[in-house]
Amino acid sequence: MNLNEVFEFEKKKRKLIGKRARMVVSICVFSLALMFALQLAAAFANSVLASKTTIFESSTISLLMDMLFYVLYIVIPFGLAAFVFKGYNKNVKIFLPKRSLPKYGALYIIGAIGAGYILNLLISLLFPSFVEFFSSDVTIDVNNPLDVFICVIMTAVLPAILEEWAFRGVLLKNMLPYGRGGAIVISSILFGLAHIDPPRIIFATAFGLMLGLCYEYTGSLLVPMTIHFINNAISVMGTLMPEDSLFVLLLGILIFAFIGCGIAAIIIYSINGIKKNKVSLIKQENHGYTLPTFKYASRMVLNFAFIPLMAVFAFIFILSYFPQLFLGLL
Repeated sequence: MNLNEVFEFEKKKRKLIGKRARMVVSICVFSLALMFALQLAAAFANSVLASKTTIFESSTISLLMDMLFYVLYIVIPFGLAAFVFKGYNKNVKIFLPKRSLPKYGALYIIGAIGAGYILNLLISLLFPSFVEFFSSDVTIDVNNPLDVFICVIMTAVLPAILEEWAFRGVLLKNMLPYGRGGAIVISSILFGLAHIDPPRIIFATAFGLMLGLCYEYTGSLLVPMTIHFINNAISVMGTLMPEDSLFVLLLGILIFAFIGCGIAAIIIYSINGIKKNKVSLIKQENHGYTLPTFKYASRMVLNFAFIPLMAVFAFIFILSYFPQLFLGLL
């Protein structure tokens, strides 16, 4: 094989891998579009059921139904994606080494949460009216222990398990063979978009980057699940507790402690680095190379699945925050 033949072979190989990467990203994008569509279907089913029976007047039953629908619109699209990936990537070896936490492992976890709070605080300080516009009130009967328990399960426990499985365990893991940076960026943006309102999109995207790095480094979903759970649990408990209670004061102190740990983590890991030894996540013999981050991330927009994703997202966004536009059309 002469030099020209080698060059043509490599060129065809790169083109083929590029096409495969685009298809993998398309599956990921379509999964989120399907999740949004199921979310709309669940909202419609909920409203129909509520109009047909009085059983939904019970806050406990309403919360249980919301939890059931939430599980379904996460498990169905991403379970389908996992099934498709199982066949599509069957000849691609995804090597996720089970590594221990880096030095100062506790700081690695609580520092990630603290860094998230720093970002949240910055968004709130820089764009207060923007955050206030998209804020929503939680209508939970705090005097009903069962309602509080269900709310904690639905907003802290289930998202930590299901969303980490979906966005890190399914999407990120199956995009990794085509480029580490692009896989983390794409999965984080999709994770952010799943939260609908703009302030949460910004926070969730940045938080998703940290969760993706934690998963990629440790090779275990337990670490991002733990971080996700602690973050959501603090948020929901702060929402449910009365503003003048001692618990809220203690929670505020805890949040500032997390922020301090976040600052310490940023400084320490910036100086010392996270990895002592650079361990390759992907066995390079699969492709011989991976796509650059920007080129890989651009495949999220430049594919056929992005149009239905944006269409369903725009519909949910307008329905949630500008319903008068639809009422005007009717």
